[in-house]
Amino acid sequence: MRAWSCRYLSMVTRKPRLGWWPSTGLGIALFLAGLGATAQLQAFPAVLAASVKSPATITVYLYQGDQETVDWMRSMITKFEEEHPDIKVNVITSAGADYVTKLTTLWAAGTPPDVWGQGGPVRTYVERGWLLDLTPYVKRDLKELQPDEFFRAAWLAYQWDGKFWGIPFMSVGSFLFYNAELFDQGGVSPPPTEWKDSGWTWDDMVTLARKLTVIDGSGTMKQAGVGAMTGVFGSILYSYLAGGDWFDANAYRTGTPSRSTLFTPENVKAFSSVVNLMWKERVAPRPGRDFDAWTGFQNGKVAMYVGAGPWAVMGKRNILKFAWGMAALPKITQRASIVYTDPWMVSSATRHPEAAWELVKFLTSDEVLQSYVGIAAFPPARTNSTLAYLQRMAKFSKHHTEKEILLALAGAQEYGRESIDHVINGWPDIMNTLTPIWTEMYANRKGVGESLATADEKLNALYRKLAAGRQ
Repeated sequence: MRAWSCRYLSMVTRKPRLGWWPSTGLGIALFLAGLGATAQLQAFPAVLAASVKSPATITVYLYQGDQETVDWMRSMITKFEEEHPDIKVNVITSAGADYVTKLTTLWAAGTPPDVWGQGGPVRTYVERGWLLDLTPYVKRDLKELQPDEFFRAAWLAYQWDGKFWGIPFMSVGSFLFYNAELFDQGGVSPPPTEWKDSGWTWDDMVTLARKLTVIDGSGTMKQAGVGAMTGVFGSILYSYLAGGDWFDANAYRTGTPSRSTLFTPENVKAFSSVVNLMWKERVAPRPGRDFDAWTGFQNGKVAMYVGAGPWAVMGKRNILKFAWGMAALPKITQRASIVYTDPWMVSSATRHPEAAWELVKFLTSDEVLQSYVGIAAFPPARTNSTLAYLQRMAKFSKHHTEKEILLALAGAQEYGRESIDHVINGWPDIMNTLTPIWTEMYANRKGVGESLATADEKLNALYRKLAAGRQ
């Protein structure tokens, strides 16, 4: 890795900045070799012996996203079959359906896949008994896995109660994305990639957005200075930026919430800041009144996009026709980011756990991740592929240097917290409960305070129902 890369990575070896949050939000250097990923496993019992290979057919479930990634995954599976002639891998995809919905349907039908990934509500999968405890396999094959090559936070992301539930494949934070060409045309300086910039605040973002918003004489928005995500998924980020949360410390320790903490001054401030972008400042598209913010950003009609995951830009090489940048998220009262770490997991119902485990090892191996960098939308979970990824993203951006990409990526990890759907049990029910409330709030038909009070009431009722169902 280049000297500037190593120097910067050495600067962020510190604990997460968000209070008691567990170790998923560490700086990128904390992930590097020599920081104890291997040592943690020494206490685990070695309960598996090497198995005798026998013919096996397993099924892997893939997310039907961009076709390039699906084609690459299929090519890797073909390579796996060539290297493991005793294992046949059948592929199913989420084509035509939501990924988690189809997975749930497969389980309900008694035909779950042997292996799947794509993150999702992992804690809920554990609660439902869907996942095979991988701890004994990891213990047995620790040397082959080379855990010290993984970003440390990624390696730890799915270790709960002393057990491994998944092996990481990719890990990335979230950012404010911007259209560099609109900034140039407007003569406006772009926001910083450096997350430690104390001057980069939500109010600063609003100031930039005012300069880049175009509304014609009829009141029609032609160009938005900023677009804001209005769905439930990922919107806890706004709370983090204002020092709020939706769950208490016990929920994070156990993975199961028992009470809602949504109706607080911090959360009211957070969501008021977002709603005001649309209805008070008029610098962001209004849901149902103006063009869609997400589509608008991709089409060059929105100068900045805040609140979405990295997929807003990454993986859109054939869609984005402009130079783009990635910046630190503006703080309302504090800096924060969401980290999305996707693992490969093995079904507890698999009839061929050894074959499924072989596939997981292969898909998370250095060989495969080095290949992944060639088409990757998101950073691989192993550190030794990082430089190639930075080079590729800088070229795709047409605006950033490799060093600037690294500054953005490292800061998002340092100030990050693992995606809530990955670590909180019952997330699908939580999201379904909040969706109609969020719709009314962002449409400005219900006030923020009233909406969050309703959300508290509904969530507390949900938590009581879920708790009763577990008894």
